[in-house]
Amino acid sequence: MPFFGARFRDVSHIINSFMTFIFLLTPIMWRPEILSGKKAFLVYLNPFSYYLAILRDPLLGRVPDVTYYYGVFAMIGIMIFAAVYIYKRVAHRIVFWV
Repeated sequence: MPFFGARFRDVSHIINSFMTFIFLLTPIMWRPEILSGKKAFLVYLNPFSYYLAILRDPLLGRVPDVTYYYGVFAMIGIMIFAAVYIYKRVAHRIVFWV
């Protein structure tokens, strides 16, 4: 995102609004166990809930499920791949954007 932030100045405001929305959807203020049925699947679609479960469960005396670790490693791999791809595409133009 820093590349887009250098090119388009309004991206930082969009990201701030998006992060507020994601904070409300992430199970920080509420417990994921209160969801039932099809709504429980929404927790698995939120990437921040994986990180939160890995941090929260040991503090509560529980062992995090292995699927949370798989999710975190998959997201890290996808983000590294995306960062390298975007960097290779636009790195030579960043000087002109700033």
